[in-house]
Amino acid sequence: MAAIAAFAAPAANADVTGVTVQTPNGGNYCANQSYSVTVTVSTGLLGATGPVSLLDNGNLVSTQNVTGGLLGGSQTAVFAWTPSSTGNHSLVATQGGTLLSPTSTSQPVVEAVTTCIPPVATGSFSTGLNGTGSTITNNSLNIGAIITSITSGSAAR
Repeated sequence: MAAIAAFAAPAANADVTGVTVQTPNGGNYCANQSYSVTVTVSTGLLGATGPVSLLDNGNLVSTQNVTGGLLGGSQTAVFAWTPSSTGNHSLVATQGGTLLSPTSTSQPVVEAVTTCIPPVATGSFSTGLNGTGSTITNNSLNIGAIITSITSGSAAR
């Protein structure tokens, strides 16, 4: 009796293997601000070719065509994600959807988006006027700023 060896053939299609969202400064995702989302696609027998789409709560963000790659490798697609509303956002990536490359879908990545208050500008400024040792008269200065504290210097008369 002849022995028959069976080998599993490598997958003909590429699969979505990861979705990574840029970590925001301050740790909070803010509505109406843009973040990078990187989708990693493993390379199948035919290479990592075909459309890769990013969805936010089921709504298409964008689609990119990923091409090339060697068997056993990976390719990435980087998307700009700008959440327009607050609340939880479920980000899912899909790849494929053709006869030779069936659709592969990532696990959802859920990020909470809040309304953020823009940071207040800090720093110092100079009026260009120096009154040390002299008297300044007939000069005016309009400053559109709110001063919340003075950390150095004094205002003696």
